[in-house]
This record gives sequence, C-alpha cells and structure tokens, in this order.
Amino acid sequence: MDSFSQRYTKTKRSADQFMISQLGLAAFRWDQDGGRWEVCCWNIPVFPSQSDREPPACFAVQPSSLRFLADHRFDFNKWVREGVPFMNKAQEEKAEYPRPHHHPCLLYTSD
Repeated sequence: MDSFSQRYTKTKRSADQFMISQLGLAAFRWDQDGGRWEVCCWNIPVFPSQSDREPPACFAVQPSSLRFLADHRFDFNKWVREGVPFMNKAQEEKAEYPRPHHHPCLLYTSD
C-alpha cells in the first residue's frame, strides 16, 4: 500500500498530463430552522489562455473522456467560447502584465 506521499506523487503526475475542463465549486450553509445543510453548486468551464505571441498550445485528451463528457451533456461550445482563461505556472511567469506592488489589498512576493 502506498504512503500518503507516494499516492500524492502518483496522482499529481497523472493530473499533470491532462488539462482540466471545468472547476466545480460548492458552497454550504447550515439552515438552523430546517436543521440541515443547504448547498449551492456551480460548474465553471475553464479553457487555456493563449496570446497571439505564443506558439500554438496543444493538449491531449482521451476519447473515453470526451465520450463521458458528451454523454453527460457537457457543452463543448460553451467550454471553448466562454471558458474562463487560465495559465500554467510557466505561462504566468512569462506573461507581460504589471505586477501589483504596494497595493494594500493584494498579497505578493518581492522579486
């Protein structure tokens, strides 16, 4: 049986090979009168960000994963057209945008 550290490493290695397509978010609230938890769930489509100055990005998918998403009514058009853009760490480090230094509401690390 794997240790927690070994299991994490294996899971992370597997996750690094694939791109996420949506972010699931659930907010819970205790209903005092009803004596139960209430939950609101959201699925936020995310799609990789790419500037015109970068070489074309490629990603791999498993046909079975696409079939699963299609079978569960995943909206591929919404994913591509309206997905929230995201960057990986390497892209973020290369991005050309002002860094938020000395803003009282933002956390940052000094260079």
